[in-house]
Amino acid sequence: MEEWVDQMRKWCSLQERCSWDSRKKMRRWDASNEQIEAVIERLIQENYLSDDRYLEEYVRTHAEHKRWGPHKIVSGLMAKGFSTDQARNALTGLSDQSVAIALEHLAKQRSHELPKNKERLIRYLMGKGYGLGDILKCLSSLKHH
Repeated sequence: MEEWVDQMRKWCSLQERCSWDSRKKMRRWDASNEQIEAVIERLIQENYLSDDRYLEEYVRTHAEHKRWGPHKIVSGLMAKGFSTDQARNALTGLSDQSVAIALEHLAKQRSHELPKNKERLIRYLMGKGYGLGDILKCLSSLKHH
């Protein structure tokens, strides 16, 4: 058990992890649920593991570096075992302005597809997690520039 705790400390200190990722990793070691929960509890007490920190970091990195929109971020967090409310609440640190800037950047990168492949561009931007209303507003403002 101590060996697992040490391995998980090292793993968690490399980058932010969530309890879902930690459980998944330990299941591969054939650890029982009781052992997994005991290790996770220790990691949380020792501040190696924090779902709140993970949520904050996930939203920031996926919005800034991958330019994901709010819908895709929420879906990604739900895939990591977070509830819809937890995922949506994590977005509070993401400003509407930064979302609009990221959307505009992505749209400008692919603006050469307009007007011939407008539907394709809209599907791409929706796949990145942006809402249709925001996309249409952004594309109409691109035409005016």
